[in-house]
Amino acid sequence: MASEPSPATPAPADTVALPKPAEVRTLTAHPSKITLKGSDDAQQLLLTAALTDGRLQDLSGDVRYEIADPAVARVTPSGRVIPLQDGITTLTARYGDKAVTVAVTVENCAVNLPINFANQIVPIFTKLGCNGGGCHGKASGQNGFKLSLLGFEP
Repeated sequence: MASEPSPATPAPADTVALPKPAEVRTLTAHPSKITLKGSDDAQQLLLTAALTDGRLQDLSGDVRYEIADPAVARVTPSGRVIPLQDGITTLTARYGDKAVTVAVTVENCAVNLPINFANQIVPIFTKLGCNGGGCHGKASGQNGFKLSLLGFEP
């Protein structure tokens, strides 16, 4: 007995169809210029397409990225710009015949910059739950280590 063909599997509901290049009116980048300070810095680039029907669509992970000087910085396929050495370059993102160019400046890659407690340490405490009221954020701290509640002050 022959089996009947199965119906086509529908696309998942969370899948967003990419616009055809002809449907893209303009392509914009945010931020419009990037300054990276130190070798640990990075910046996510957001590329937005204005479509002919008036909608906006994020194309950050769907464009083709080109760095003019790949010795200065690199860019991931999703648009994260990472410094490599001090210098100035440009990053161009292309989708079909549309392109946008962003100036990229990299400074202080060879300098060991001081750690910023609020921006670099607090996120780690928050992710691990260490700065909450049940751990080092409680009034008495824990194991001799006290933080203000939520860890904003050491």
